Amino acid sequence: MLKACQYCGRVHSKKTDCAAKLRTLRERDAVQRERESTIRTFRSSGSWRRKSEAVRMRDKRLCLVCCDEMKRLGVCTGELIGAEVHHIIALVNDFDKRLDDDNLITLCRQHHEAAEAGEMSPDYLRALVCADSEE
Repeated sequence: MLKACQYCGRVHSKKTDCAAKLRTLRERDAVQRERESTIRTFRSSGSWRRKSEAVRMRDKRLCLVCCDEMKRLGVCTGELIGAEVHHIIALVNDFDKRLDDDNLITLCRQHHEAAEAGEMSPDYLRALVCADSEE
């Protein structure tokens, strides 16, 4: 069966990978590897260690989601003690926001994993950071 190729515009057999497709996929993989390398390097940098410690201090080493649950519901579903700093907008999505105070939040492990899995909206987390900095 023949199909128009989205990479080169020609008509090929469905089973054929043209040179343009292979080149595009190789380039995409190279960009991805470079992005991952940049993120790994950043996570071990002194600037990240200093910033993450400053964010923990700002949030009094408490998980802001747990604190919000305690205020609203009177119960907490997490561990309250927060030791992990989460990027609300992930590094892979916007590396330029890697050190922005309003993009960083302290979370306990349970809520950090939930945030990474997309179970909490970025708007909710950003609102917690803004509310905490107003107090």
